[in-house]
Amino acid sequence: MALAELRRLLDAHPDFWQEYADLAGQVQRRWMALLCEDVLRTECLERKLADLKAEVTGPSPSPLERLLAERIVACWLQVQYADNAYLGLKGRCTSLTVFAAAERRMGQAQRRLLAAIKQLALVRKLLVRPPAPIEVATRLTAEGPASSPGRGSRTRILGAGMEN
Repeated sequence: MALAELRRLLDAHPDFWQEYADLAGQVQRRWMALLCEDVLRTECLERKLADLKAEVTGPSPSPLERLLAERIVACWLQVQYADNAYLGLKGRCTSLTVFAAAERRMGQAQRRLLAAIKQLALVRKLLVRPPAPIEVATRLTAEGPASSPGRGSRTRILGAGMEN
């Protein structure tokens, strides 16, 4: 009976379960907590991450592109953390073993970031979207008159309202 009631409540409040189940967001907030020591830095970093996600996803991203963008942001945070941790050792630590471990962490974080970026680029290459009609019209009018056989007239392609 309690499960049925819980499901009814979650159905009535999808914003709650979507936030609660946002594991990528939770991971990002945990990395931010490691990086940020004050409220100002946290607020600024949240804005930076929002800008980064918007840049990476671009306009009208597919669900897979959104997932990969979340991964890229998480990996970017890991790179920043690893770099900061390494720099924090300067002047405090003299152990070559500790420095080597920190350098390995930086390299691993960088490789994960680059792998996530590469996957997004691959997905975008595979998700070839047909060009929008306005792009086709612009391209065809820029090419000039149709000269090769079988191309058809631009009037037929672009619509009856446009002239050759």
